Amino acid sequence: TKSRQRRLFNKRKKRWPSYRGYRCKIKNESIKKIDANTITPERFFTEFVAKRRPCIISGLAAAHDFGILSECVGSVEKWCAVLKKCAGKARIRVEKRKQNGRGFGRGSDKNQLKLNTLLDHLQDAAHNNRDADYYLTTQPLAEDEEGRPEICGEPCTSLFLRTPKSPPLIPTLLSTLIPANINVWMGCGFFQKKKK
Repeated sequence: TKSRQRRLFNKRKKRWPSYRGYRCKIKNESIKKIDANTITPERFFTEFVAKRRPCIISGLAAAHDFGILSECVGSVEKWCAVLKKCAGKARIRVEKRKQNGRGFGRGSDKNQLKLNTLLDHLQDAAHNNRDADYYLTTQPLAEDEEGRPEICGEPCTSLFLRTPKSPPLIPTLLSTLIPANINVWMGCGFFQKKKK
């Protein structure tokens, strides 16, 4: 049966192009920076989405109508204030850094916090130039009555679906895409050079 499964897999693989992701052309290739004011949705799709090429988009929230997020441009304090206003009471799951100072994403237990508490913790870490002990990652998604997952969990549910001036689910620049789910990842860390 394994050889039959392999044949079926290879047959399907020929029909559908595989996902290979983007590969840098040179070692330490810098990530391309683009200006949201000058790039068209068509060019963005062709140069970045279709090629799965990473990029840094500047001016997106200022150049396009992102609802309440457009009020956050250029300020971490404004961003935190908007999140607290829209989703501050939402309960979220966060990773807590282990005592040994190791990074996140190692399957550690998740803690439940209100978003306000996490934002206060992150702002305190930023003001004191230290790494935060908590990190917000992908949240569990509720399912509808037919077992399909919702498009987002908190804090995105409050931000995108319950806020009067909510951001669009499909921004103009990404008009060719349909979101499968929406997440926010958030933390605070500082790069420190190793002593020689």
